[in-house]
Amino acid sequence: MTKRRERKPKRAGDAASRAAPAESCHRVSGDRAFGYAAGMRSWHPAFVAVSGLLGEPVDVIEEALDGETDGVARMLDALRSPSRMTRARALATELTEVATAIDVLRLG
Repeated sequence: MTKRRERKPKRAGDAASRAAPAESCHRVSGDRAFGYAAGMRSWHPAFVAVSGLLGEPVDVIEEALDGETDGVARMLDALRSPSRMTRARALATELTEVATAIDVLRLG
């Protein structure tokens, strides 16, 4: 029988217990994070999609936009739909864009 070596629990202050920072991390603030500053797209659809994903009522989301619903009116209508498929498709379409933008930022 082989004797197993006991591992000592790491203490919170040990350097080995802290996660190493990612080499590819960059600090990016504001609109530049998703390429919005370059005029690629508005932040409104991403805001609506993430808010909807988190379960915010559509009326609350619309109120938070302060009347700036020009680019997201169709998505807001889709989120009001009684069809689960319509709501899911609207969220998935926009959240795919958000995820792609995050990947580009992380890998770029």
